[in-house]
Amino acid sequence: MKAEIDTNNLPDGYGEWRSKIENLIEKAKLNAAIHVNTDMLSLYWSTYSGLNPFTFSGDIRSL
Repeated sequence: MKAEIDTNNLPDGYGEWRSKIENLIEKAKLNAAIHVNTDMLSLYWSTYSGLNPFTFSGDIRSL
């Protein structure tokens, strides 16, 4: 729940400044999510590519 702000006492340009800050925060959150997902995908790829039976001699019993 957002607190009510008395907009009569805010300096000129506050709304624009706040909007810019909120946009920067949202962009940072998105970039963080993208990097985490990229790193996790890389981890999964490197981990599970070694378990792929086609990377071995063709004999699945060698796993």
